[in-house]
Amino acid sequence: MAGDAGVPRRPITAINMTPLVDIMLVLLIIFLLVTQAVDSASVPVKLPKAANSSSSAPTAVMVSLDASGALRVDGRFSDRPALRQFLSSRAKRDTSLQVVLAADERLAYAKVIQVLDDIRGAGVFRYALKVRSGGQ
Repeated sequence: MAGDAGVPRRPITAINMTPLVDIMLVLLIIFLLVTQAVDSASVPVKLPKAANSSSSAPTAVMVSLDASGALRVDGRFSDRPALRQFLSSRAKRDTSLQVVLAADERLAYAKVIQVLDDIRGAGVFRYALKVRSGGQ
């Protein structure tokens, strides 16, 4: 072959791991960035502000009501009977079940109360309303 020029070939005795480690670190960083972007930003809810709010909430079932009144449970569309069924089955298995309700500020107050009644009717008594942090 051209380029051999009679030089005997030596067998590969070591594998260079540096490129593999570099690629894996880049993939890890990309994965971390993507999972942060996918968090709860997929549900378009404009939260009202509250002066005395906490920025952290315990892990709980997230119930969202958007401006049109569409109901979502953990990001998936649902209706009120399915919500009640889902929460009652979860409440029977986990007595410390918590629900966080995020309702758009433009939504009618009666809609929010109906969903709260469904949550309480399912046997969940630990619930919270999600708000944006900030004064006035």
